[in-house]
Amino acid sequence: MFLLISLSRLVDCCYTFLVGDIFDYQIFDKNTIHFLEGITTKYPTYYVTGNHEYCSGRVEEMRQMSFHVEALEG
Repeated sequence: MFLLISLSRLVDCCYTFLVGDIFDYQIFDKNTIHFLEGITTKYPTYYVTGNHEYCSGRVEEMRQMSFHVEALEG
C-alpha cells in the first residue's frame, strides 16, 4: 500500500478515480482509510462503489468515511 501511495504522488495527472471495492466487509477499514488519506493529498479523487460495499450493507457509512473523496452514483 505504501508503494501505491508513493507512486500516486509521482504521476502528473488531473484526477484520481477509484472504481469500486475499496472497502470490504471481511477486513478492517484501517488500511482503506490510510490509503484514502494518502492518495487524496495531491489530486481531486472520485470513487464509485462496488459490490463489496453493497454486500457489506455499509454503503452510506463507507461513503461518509471517504476522506476528501467525491462518491459518484451510477
